[in-house]
Amino acid sequence: MDVADTIAALRRLVPETVPWPDGAASVALGVEAVDAALGGGLRTGALHEVYAAEPMDAGAASGFALGLATLVMRARRGPLLWLRQTMAEREFGTPYAPGLAEAGCDPRRLVGVAARRTEDLLDAALQGARGLGGGVVLVEPWGAARELDLTASRRLALAAEQSGATLVGLFAGRTPCPSPALSRWRVAAAPATAGPRWLMGRPRVEAELIRSRTGRTGAWVVEWDSDACAFRSDTAVSRPQIAVPADGPAAAGNEGAGWRRTG
Repeated sequence: MDVADTIAALRRLVPETVPWPDGAASVALGVEAVDAALGGGLRTGALHEVYAAEPMDAGAASGFALGLATLVMRARRGPLLWLRQTMAEREFGTPYAPGLAEAGCDPRRLVGVAARRTEDLLDAALQGARGLGGGVVLVEPWGAARELDLTASRRLALAAEQSGATLVGLFAGRTPCPSPALSRWRVAAAPATAGPRWLMGRPRVEAELIRSRTGRTGAWVVEWDSDACAFRSDTAVSRPQIAVPADGPAAAGNEGAGWRRTG
């Protein structure tokens, strides 16, 4: 099945997908400070990026990106097209439907596509962004993905803006590069909350907002509440809050410098 057939199948699978609405088009994450930094929530119909702080944080970044996708899916009642490079699927495994359902992401609304080459992955992402309307396209390339340059990311962002689809880039081995993404996150694993007896509690991550359309940044330890399908937090990471230009070259080009693990 090629990408065009996949998108057609998604439309048949989710006929109730709502059209691109007028007016406000943001989805609240559930943490007041985070939503305030984002200017009211995560903007839909736009490009967003999630980076693993270290290669070992790939699972934490995947969980955070999937949480963002789930929030948009539920708010927009759209499908999720998860595009992965073949090597990413081999290294990190295939999404497990019962686990997705337990986390609040309806697996019946998800279609996964694996592509061997980065060029094919980006082509699929572009077609998905143009054709899914209120849906979500989660793009997970492998490694540095140099083919995803400023021109390619601008093309994806424009397609998302025109169709209303929300694109989330998920990167485990790539340094932040200049792009038109409206939000950019660096995510690291954090200790889980304590559960009853010997059971582990909800998963937690340290999510650092390193770029936003408001110019505000910050870092928070958040956990995913699968019952409410929202993020929760009672911990803010102590770090300078610096307002930077949302679309200036300095903001886009210097974020990769000085990466460090905290917490």
